[in-house]
Amino acid sequence: QDARCYRSFNPPAKWQILGGRRKRNTMVEIKGKEKRDIRGILKTRPIDLRVGKRGLTHEFIRECEKILNKESMIKLALPGDKEVQKKIIEEFSSEVSAQCIAKVGKTVAFYQPSE
Repeated sequence: QDARCYRSFNPPAKWQILGGRRKRNTMVEIKGKEKRDIRGILKTRPIDLRVGKRGLTHEFIRECEKILNKESMIKLALPGDKEVQKKIIEEFSSEVSAQCIAKVGKTVAFYQPSE
């Protein structure tokens, strides 16, 4: 795969539907050069969604899953409070089974590897 263009990544495969929501079977850890390449792509990518006052709602998670299904990566803008940011990152990672690749200021990037 060519890691220079985020559109060249294949959407995640092997989804399992549990309770009406899509969940990944397992979480694959990304390491080394692949992680660096993905971070480079996400650095120039515009912000996909912004977390608002209501936080991570079901509608927000559903929109994020649509983006992750299509492109395997997403970039979010978070609120200013650092404690709230940590909570949102942990909750989002577990909710959509995506790995946090980079966090710079109020911006965080997630990647969901295809198997």
